[in-house]
Amino acid sequence: MTPDTQAPLLRSSFAALEGEHAGALPVAVLTADLRLAHVNAAFAALSGFSVDKLSGQPLKGWAPELQAACARAVREDSAQTSLAYTPDHGAPQKVSVWPLHGGPSQIIGVALRTQPLHDEAAVTLALSRPLIQTLTVDDVRQVLLKHALNAVGAYAGTLIEVIDESNLFMVGSAGYGVPVEQSWQQFPAHSGFPVVHAAHTGEAVFATLDDLGQNYPDFLPFIQPATRSFAALPLMVDGRVHLVLTLSFRHTLAGTAGCQRCLRTLVDLAVQALRRAQQYDAACQAQARATLLSDASSALASSLDVKETLDRITALSIHHVADWAAVYLPTAERSITAAAIAHQDPEMVELLRSFVTQSLTEANLPGTPAWSMQTGQAFMLPVVPPALIDQNPDPERRAALHRMGFHSLIHVPLTVQGRVVGVLGLASSHPERTYGPDDLLLAEQLAVRAALALDSALLHEASQLSEQRYRSLIDATRQTVWTNTADGLLLGEQPGWARLTGQDQAAYSRTGWLEAIHPDDRARNLEQWQSAVRARTTYDTHQRVRVADGTYRHFQVRAVPVLQADGMVREWVGVHTDITEQVELEVELERRVEERTVALARSNAELERFAYVASHDLQEPLRTIAGLTGLLERRYADVYDERGRTLLHMVVQGTERMKTLLDDLLVYSRLGAERLTLEPVDTSALVEEALERLSGTLEDSGGRVTYAALPTVLGSHFQLGQLFQNLIGNALKFRTPGLSPEVHIQAVRDEEFWHLTVTDNGIGIEDSYLERIFVMFQRLHTREAYAGTGLGLAICQKVTERHGGRIWVESQPGVGSTFHFTLPSVSISASAANPLSRR
Repeated sequence: MTPDTQAPLLRSSFAALEGEHAGALPVAVLTADLRLAHVNAAFAALSGFSVDKLSGQPLKGWAPELQAACARAVREDSAQTSLAYTPDHGAPQKVSVWPLHGGPSQIIGVALRTQPLHDEAAVTLALSRPLIQTLTVDDVRQVLLKHALNAVGAYAGTLIEVIDESNLFMVGSAGYGVPVEQSWQQFPAHSGFPVVHAAHTGEAVFATLDDLGQNYPDFLPFIQPATRSFAALPLMVDGRVHLVLTLSFRHTLAGTAGCQRCLRTLVDLAVQALRRAQQYDAACQAQARATLLSDASSALASSLDVKETLDRITALSIHHVADWAAVYLPTAERSITAAAIAHQDPEMVELLRSFVTQSLTEANLPGTPAWSMQTGQAFMLPVVPPALIDQNPDPERRAALHRMGFHSLIHVPLTVQGRVVGVLGLASSHPERTYGPDDLLLAEQLAVRAALALDSALLHEASQLSEQRYRSLIDATRQTVWTNTADGLLLGEQPGWARLTGQDQAAYSRTGWLEAIHPDDRARNLEQWQSAVRARTTYDTHQRVRVADGTYRHFQVRAVPVLQADGMVREWVGVHTDITEQVELEVELERRVEERTVALARSNAELERFAYVASHDLQEPLRTIAGLTGLLERRYADVYDERGRTLLHMVVQGTERMKTLLDDLLVYSRLGAERLTLEPVDTSALVEEALERLSGTLEDSGGRVTYAALPTVLGSHFQLGQLFQNLIGNALKFRTPGLSPEVHIQAVRDEEFWHLTVTDNGIGIEDSYLERIFVMFQRLHTREAYAGTGLGLAICQKVTERHGGRIWVESQPGVGSTFHFTLPSVSISASAANPLSRR
């Protein structure tokens, strides 16, 4: 085609282009060698030359960016867009260039159109159509990265998804390159970054390079060299920032009012599309969830094989809601095991299995499968903190986690009728699948169906195993199984009974089996059997059976009714278990226990008598020693030096402690040696007597003892007085330093006994010592800290037991103790209150 034939085509192309925009935008048509053939007045004004002056001129001299875009359009035979700076306009222009064809594969020229970069109408025109065509949130992301940058003149940008204030993830980028995307996959929630400011406040950030240096100095090291201005635009839907679009510009116009208006127009368009896409995604997800649950119910109900059921659970999970999944089951050792594992990438399954197996050995921390198994609670971690992975001391496990991907985590218990039969674990590998409340709800609904299917499979497996074990047990043990009709008659072949007793079918039929029962047991066994048949309840008894060799052996007999669907008895199934050796052993054991009980009672009586005599007989020599040492201390103290007086004083103190110990030991031994005479005793009077004897201690400690109305009980006035004195004395003795002791005594009726308590605000007792304190001579503190013999509470226990009651303590260290004890009321007989009263 010659230049003469090309000229009309170029002229008609220009006329069409000029007519389309009606002179509103600068347009031009160039020849294939990039000389201006036709321009409109707007283009001439943009260039600073007249229309006539531009005709036939090359672009290279005054608009190199336009010339480069046109050259690419000719060279690549494709439409091009670019930014251009014209001589008389500091603001960049967006240039659109496309080739003009005179025939197939013949380029005769190019057409170009420029428009102000930051024109709100142009931005709307450039983005409205592609955004309207989007359906999903992912579509919106792609359109923003593909079209928004060109529409506003940015050379690069990113999309940051805001999970929450602490978790921001880059879900797409354009113009930066792979290294930047890899290093910023999880965006640090650094308060000094403009992206984070926009995400947290919902306010857009427009900044030149100088603005960034002044307001966001921590972000400067991450700015690309070509960037001269920057924008961070929050996309807020329903009051929450879901995405932040960042834009990097090679010019400094991001901070101008015109640019900001264009960017806000971009935000408005993007938010409208994002809201619509979220609604569409939500509807699709709801439909997908309903389909999943329906498919899951059908798929999981189609098998009673445990392994197949487990595999189907994990397969459904990774197909719909997870990148990898596992089902954890309890073991006989009360731990858990990963019974089934699946991953989107089959090559990762063994790596995942190794990681999960190692994790199960860790402590039952909140959120672990073992924790969900134990508590029956679900757990969701929307974002697994990278630090949680990086702080793992095992480098192989760290590497495994990075390879598998570990972004979101859900653990839900598999619960059936309140029983946790397992745990379903779900995990995602990337930010695009970040678990939220809807995902947790779906996982719980899936877990309900999975739990029912798993429980059915486990029950089926257990039933089969139980049947196998039952048959093996019958064969391996000395048990005899038999069946009866619903009316309780032994009919048909009963090989087990015939083998056991030697009776043939004619002999044992109906109730003939009674002939094999010991004569002394027949009437009782028949009555019990007929009663069970009438009531349709379990038959459980003991009987002696004449076996085939003619001897009688002991059997435990148990039979249960087997019911039909209508609740009627179909038959009875029973078993005779030979317990002859056990019965003989129990008889021998009872004989030995009786012998040892008699011997122990005799020994205890002798020991108590010895303690009584020893403590009584030692009183006299001890009084002699005490008198002599006291005399030496009073009359001859001046004869001794300081060391001698100290030693003499130690002898006196030791004698006094020995006397106290013998007094307590004498009291303790008298409790078991003397006959106990029971009579009505007013416990209020006992408390008053104890307070009188403890008046000095009360005054020294500043303590206070209060008591409510106390009952009259059946007992020994002397022994019960000792009980109250010891308990109140201990409450005053073991007081908290700097705190006046407060003691309160009260009583409540407990059937035939009175339940009394002595509560204090003292130092308290550790749980591990609550039983030990009632043992003779057991002390929890040194004698220097708290005086005593270690017999006071042993005496209290002896007194309560002699009266047919008991004593125990509840305590909290640093708070105080409550001693509980029971004593018989006056309405109970003396013999019932004290089995030893007739000694």
